[in-house]
Amino acid sequence: MYLPVLADNAREVGPKPETGKVRAAETVLVAEDEDLVRSVLVRILTKAGYQVLPAENGAAALKLCREHDEIALAILDVVMPDLSGPQVYEQIQKFRPGLPALFCSGYNDASRAGHQLPDGATLISKPFDLEDLLRHVRIALKRASHHGA
Repeated sequence: MYLPVLADNAREVGPKPETGKVRAAETVLVAEDEDLVRSVLVRILTKAGYQVLPAENGAAALKLCREHDEIALAILDVVMPDLSGPQVYEQIQKFRPGLPALFCSGYNDASRAGHQLPDGATLISKPFDLEDLLRHVRIALKRASHHGA
């Protein structure tokens, strides 16, 4: 078989430049003990352009946070076995002070689950509203970038 070489019309092929919507680039830690909920969160955030580090519990979240300085935001389930979201947040603040966090819960009020959220914390209810979740993520990241965190 003979295939002619087309030197005149050859061009370099590479990834197409991004057009349209600006993609997010920040890294988000997601600590959620329910596999399905965690996978939904990861899919939503990844599709929005975020780098996502999933953790199946509080201990895994702490480990990832210690290993990845690039984490810009933590999304923490309020109710997890062993370490709750607020307990994970308290520990993170010891070595990453100022790291912003969003808390998520199937309860409308975290105190009903027996957990006290930090002052000024944002609670996102499960099931998630896609636009609401992404809006809260953008607000938290923007607020953190203005505070130099």
